Amino acid sequence: MFFIFQYQYSIIGPELRQAILLQELIKEESCIFYDVKKEKEEYFLVEDKRTRAKRAEDFEEAVTGAQNLLFPIPFCKGNRINLSETKEVTQEELLQLLSPGQKLFAGVIGKDFVEKAKEKGVICYDYMTEERIAVFNSIATAEGTIGEILHSFPYNLHGTPVLVLGYGRCAKTLVRKLKALDAKIAVYARRKDASMEAYAQGAEPIEKGALLQEMKKYPLVINTIPERIFRGEEIKQLSLGTIIYEIASYPYCMDPKEAEEFRVKFRICSGLPGKYSPLSSAIMLKEYITGEIMGED
Repeated sequence: MFFIFQYQYSIIGPELRQAILLQELIKEESCIFYDVKKEKEEYFLVEDKRTRAKRAEDFEEAVTGAQNLLFPIPFCKGNRINLSETKEVTQEELLQLLSPGQKLFAGVIGKDFVEKAKEKGVICYDYMTEERIAVFNSIATAEGTIGEILHSFPYNLHGTPVLVLGYGRCAKTLVRKLKALDAKIAVYARRKDASMEAYAQGAEPIEKGALLQEMKKYPLVINTIPERIFRGEEIKQLSLGTIIYEIASYPYCMDPKEAEEFRVKFRICSGLPGKYSPLSSAIMLKEYITGEIMGED
């Protein structure tokens, strides 16, 4: 079945990065948008009648009205699409609205959703599987993390013991930048080879069995592992003097409600590239999106 869509792009999601992406795309193509926030006037000029952009009445119109659907990074929070807190749409509800021939762009798309979308004739493009975007995202995330820390951490980073949980792409970039600020770095990595790589880069490796005890020595902990690491009594054992910055995606290293219950200082820092480098991030995404669409065509 062949579908004709009124708009070339649908931009969906509350990040400032989405608003800028919309501004970049309407220079060339017609767009519809939903839940895009008017955070800064210079990034949100689409109310001008000369532009080819329409604010969707609801989520259904935004999804069914365009050939290419552009969602945020990450794509979901749990089973919910990454929208404003007042707007709740599940992955299943989105799947019901999709039509053959559409293309969906987002970051960190689950394999199950990709397969179900494919069955409906929809191709999913995950930003984070593109090496160039993944590397850029790690840089923007690292810079944003340091920005968050400088804004809220009550000590100098210089000479401060910092424990980084995980040693993937984002963690490696973050460790390099923290070392440049003369922080004393330790790394907890689940894989032995990653732990030894961190050691080779000058970070102190932390063994799994010693993690809870060792964490008490660090006033600053940064989690990059997108998994639940601490639960219940484990959280209770953490030092009340430690500030934990969560930069990984849901489900986070601990339940925020449990952290609050045990008075653990737990700061969720999500969407850092969209917050600290939205223009650079949006331009990078636009280049990828238009490149993939032109390549397919």
